[in-house]
Amino acid sequence: MGKQDLRIRFFNTYEPVTSIYRDLLPKLVESGFVVEVILSGREYRPGRGKIEDVISSPSIHFRRIPIIGGRRVSPISKVLAAISYMVGASAISLFGRGVDINIFLTQPPMFSVLGPVLRLFRRQEYACQLMDIYPDFAVEMGLLRHGSLTAEWFRRLSRAIWRGAVGVIVIGRCMEDIVRRAGVSRVHVVPNWANEDRIVPVVPEQNQLRIEHELENEFVVLYSGNMGRAHSFSSILEAARQLRSIGGLKFVFIGQGVKRKEVEQAKETNGLKNILILDSQPDEMLRYSQSLGDVHFISLRNEFTGLVVPSKTYSAMAAGRPIIYQGSANGEIARMICDNHIGEVVGIDCAIDLVQVIMKYFDNRQLMIEDGRRARQLAEGAAGSGVAVDSYVGILKKICDGL
Repeated sequence: MGKQDLRIRFFNTYEPVTSIYRDLLPKLVESGFVVEVILSGREYRPGRGKIEDVISSPSIHFRRIPIIGGRRVSPISKVLAAISYMVGASAISLFGRGVDINIFLTQPPMFSVLGPVLRLFRRQEYACQLMDIYPDFAVEMGLLRHGSLTAEWFRRLSRAIWRGAVGVIVIGRCMEDIVRRAGVSRVHVVPNWANEDRIVPVVPEQNQLRIEHELENEFVVLYSGNMGRAHSFSSILEAARQLRSIGGLKFVFIGQGVKRKEVEQAKETNGLKNILILDSQPDEMLRYSQSLGDVHFISLRNEFTGLVVPSKTYSAMAAGRPIIYQGSANGEIARMICDNHIGEVVGIDCAIDLVQVIMKYFDNRQLMIEDGRRARQLAEGAAGSGVAVDSYVGILKKICDGL
């Protein structure tokens, strides 16, 4: 079978936060692949445009699985949506038109168990694209108990699925180490990326969001993205409290998540007028929201190192902004920052160090500009979308050549 005839199917509940579909799929079509994507009928973020409205090609087919549980976002509705997706996607793949290779992303968790089933009954190979490591991520989130029989059973199952795949694609070196320690040899690293043409640096006087919120003359420390359990906010909130008397310094938080309440409560309890909290921004505003900060703050609790890589890092780089990363010095983002001199790394729960780094950039705007320039150069070069997408396509070609 020639490459032009190869059919690839992607499984993922929602359109990912990364640009994997928007940037990757057209390139796959250019390389002669026919692509099918099975998505949930529920949007990842309400109000965002559907991916089908952005990508149009006779060689790219999107299928939406109807869900039960309504549109209300709650733990029960999320479970019902996941079950709906798994049932519908399984039916399509088991009884619908065949493909040459199935690629499983990590939502819904452990759904890649369908891969060996499709190999057995339909003679279709499968690969895994790991955005998170399950069940380890669920254990650290408190959804599964450390050392429990359930957690251990899922851990063994996930590793067996990886070992049986024709390829496992991971998004970082720490994640690669975890997968290789599980006895997987066919591991490929393709880091996350942000499209450097859609997200570009915007100067304050031309930034719609800065103007709207009267931030043109402020130095802004920005957190933009999901405020989830994997992230730590205690130090940045303490830094905001300690620096409340510094004129011209603002802390802006953009996004949703279970820890947004922590930020809101800290602002209200301490009367922190130097904190501004905004909702998630639509796609067309990303270049403005990512350029809103003079520096970006990103955090990841130590226990999540290697289990997930904050994709917001790549958006900050595309916006040409330095990154203050709070997390393990051995993590993927910390290593990238230090290797390329695009920001600073501080330890978790080190509020004093965080305050010092913020003030270093506040007092030295030239350093801020230089680190931001290097970040943008990295986003346009080695960490750019073109390099990542070409690498991804090359890996899939190599995998398919062996089918």
